[in-house]
This record gives sequence, structure tokens and C-alpha cells, in this order.
Amino acid sequence: MAATIKIVSVFLFLGLISQGYGQECTLKDLSVKVAKSGAQIKGKAEWVVTITNKCNCAQNTVKLNCKGFKTVVPIDPAILRVSGNVCLVNYGYGQECTLKDLSVKVAKSGAQIKGKPEWVVTITNNCVCVQSNVKVNCRGFQTEEPIDPLILIDSGDDECIVNYGNAIYEYPITFKYAWDNSFPFNPVSSEIACS
Repeated sequence: MAATIKIVSVFLFLGLISQGYGQECTLKDLSVKVAKSGAQIKGKAEWVVTITNKCNCAQNTVKLNCKGFKTVVPIDPAILRVSGNVCLVNYGYGQECTLKDLSVKVAKSGAQIKGKPEWVVTITNNCVCVQSNVKVNCRGFQTEEPIDPLILIDSGDDECIVNYGNAIYEYPITFKYAWDNSFPFNPVSSEIACS
């Protein structure tokens, strides 16, 4: 999870003091970076705070030590809720994945296969949680170039299974096909695991 928060502050001191559950994740998986943006708002320096979760699962109830924290502009409480000396990040919820976290990019490779342009498809999971049994819409899809069935296979009902149903996490799934036009491969379903 990477959330960037722009904060205007006279005095800024943030430290992690608490984090909720997560079977394998610890506070060591979270990092907080604070840097001046170079801008001034109402005569005060603007700060950019980036909180990054390096764990493969969502961390809930992330709290920061906000003792002495002040700001001259309001911060969206959905991002950072200040309560005394404690700040709750993201309403205390871990990042939830959706199909919108699956990115599908299609680009020409520059090659020709049987007189058809070759296309490279890259499917990336942009969430910290794994997504498996990913299915994409492949109604009307055609190709002159064979695709490894472990990467993309038609499951019927105008859907194709990506990566043989295995999890998509750190590394994108890439395959090539050859046809006259690009094809969108819009995600239609997946199973999300944040354990």
C-alpha cells in the first residue's frame, strides 16, 4: 500500500506505534518517509508523507504517533484521522483489492505473424494482495499465434483463465497473439487473498 499525503506542518514527528492483525506482516514491513515538497502554504513548509507496506498482505489499524503534529490545511480524515497523539491511517482498513487493481495493457510488438500484427499483452496485479483464478473476457478473441494454455486458456462462456488460475502477485503475466486488431481482455472475475 502506498498512500501519499501532503501535509503542511510547523512540527512533524511521525512514528509507528501500533498496527493491527496480519498473520505474517509486522511493523518492519511498513515504512514512513517524510520529505519537504519545496512548496509553501500560508507561510509554512509543505511536507509529503509516504507510507508503504512491503508485505504481501493488507495491514489494518495502522496508527502513527502524532504528538506535536499541526497542520494549516485540513487533511481528509479518510486518509489520516487525528485523535489526540495518535493518527489512524486509511480509516484503519487495509487495502482491499478489486478487479480495478488488475491492469491489462496491449501493445504492438512490431512483428508480423502470418501477415497479422503481433500484440503483447501484460496483465498486472496492482494490489498488495494476491489475485488468483483471474478470468478475462475473451468473447470474439482470435489469434494466428498459439498461446501457452498455462498462460491463457478459454474456459467457455466467453471467458479465459489467466495463468492457469494461479495467483498473480509480484510479476505480471505476459503473452503474445497475432490478429488484425488489439483485444482488450477486460477482467471479469478473480479470487482475492490477503492472508
